[in-house]
Amino acid sequence: MIRLLLPLVPFGAARTRTRAFPTGRKGKGGRPVFSVQHFMDAKYRAWREEAMPHFLRVAPEAPLQGPLQLTLVIVNPSLSAAEKLKRFTPRAWHAVKPDGDNVTKAVLDCAEEAGWMLGDAQVCRTLVEKVRAAKGEPPSLSIIVKRLDVPYHLR
Repeated sequence: MIRLLLPLVPFGAARTRTRAFPTGRKGKGGRPVFSVQHFMDAKYRAWREEAMPHFLRVAPEAPLQGPLQLTLVIVNPSLSAAEKLKRFTPRAWHAVKPDGDNVTKAVLDCAEEAGWMLGDAQVCRTLVEKVRAAKGEPPSLSIIVKRLDVPYHLR
């Protein structure tokens, strides 16, 4: 089992963008030839650079094998209006961006790069909770990855 409390503001992985541009050459039939370039959002790249040392710090010696379960608690920053209140405001559900699936994608990308698992296709069960932080609580990501040992049909 791998546990990590990531002390960063949760960030959703934007889908990879693709840009096509003319190369200046002509192909068959005299049509211009285009080159395709894939690139990541600069903010997402910066978040990953900040997060990767944390993932590498708890990386296992060998990647986890077999089916895995990912438990993710996304604690988003509290609203500024709640911070101004003099009374305590507890955690609450956070039903706005970033999307839980995009944050999960960002976490799995980093976990795979850090060597936690062979590939994110190993994740068979995912539990994601998205909450707004309580007053005074810092934003964070709580990540637990563990093996699923009992076959599904025997549960």
